[in-house]
Formats: sequence, C-alpha cells, structure tokens
Amino acid sequence: MRFYGFANNIFWLTLVWQRIDHCSPLEVALRLLPQAIGGLSVNFIVAMVMHRVSNMVLMIIRAVAYAISDALISAMPVGTFPCVPLSLAQIFEFTITMGLIAWVRTLHQG
Repeated sequence: MRFYGFANNIFWLTLVWQRIDHCSPLEVALRLLPQAIGGLSVNFIVAMVMHRVSNMVLMIIRAVAYAISDALISAMPVGTFPCVPLSLAQIFEFTITMGLIAWVRTLHQG
C-alpha cells in the first residue's frame, strides 16, 4: 500500500513545484532526475545484496527510508531544490516483493 502513497507524493510535488514555485515542466523533470538516477543505482545494489541479507533487515531499511523521506518532504521549504530520497524505499519494496514472489513460486513448482 505504501507504494501508492509514494506515487501520490510525486504527483503533489510536481504540482507544488509548478504552481507555487512557478517551475517549468523541464525544471520539474530536472528536480526529479536525481531520484531516477538514485533508483537505478539502488536497484543494482539491492539486487546484489538481496540474497546475502535477511528480508527482515531489508524491510526495516525500507521502513526507515520511507519515514525519513516523508519527513524531508513535509519539512521542505518553498523554493528549495531537494533530491527526493523516496526511490530508495520504493526500490527496496519492489525488489523484496519480487524476490518473495519468485521464492514462493519455486516452492510450489518443485
């Protein structure tokens, strides 16, 4: 469920940046670019670490990342240029979920 809250935050951030900060769509895309780059790098790291670390530890890291990112967004002053760290939590959640689905499928297939 938290994944959809993430998408909602990005939607509202783009509206705030365009309506209140008067940014062009290109400026909004540039502000969200670090999140995309961070998401790709975190996805690579999680894929390498996922089989060596417990899923419980990864879920705790995901929960802490969501809490920190929501606190940073709520404290963000008008006119700032933040690097949104939500991609860390989203990639953790997505990768762990896909890993668990693959694990369950292997249990039932053989």
